[in-house]
Amino acid sequence: MTARKTLMIYLALLAWTLAPIFSVLLAGFIADLTGSTLNESGAHPFIILGFDIGGLLYSMFVFGWFAMLTLPTGGLALLIFSFLRPPITRQSDESSDTQ
Repeated sequence: MTARKTLMIYLALLAWTLAPIFSVLLAGFIADLTGSTLNESGAHPFIILGFDIGGLLYSMFVFGWFAMLTLPTGGLALLIFSFLRPPITRQSDESSDTQ
């Protein structure tokens, strides 16, 4: 397996594992930046340029509960992949072996 493929797999597993956390952090940052209310009790009105994005911020915030699934499964997948992955080879090494 090439280093590029290995890196792409690691990035995909990290994205799966940490996406809910980044969603919560981004929603909280936007709410704090503008001084709006953000909590799990429901969507609050939040108008930006004439559009109410309160529901979107609420959904992003509540998406954090999905981390209860993604953190353990993503962490386990990262561990399994790290121990069971084939060794990293360079493209030039693979082509020179066939000669």
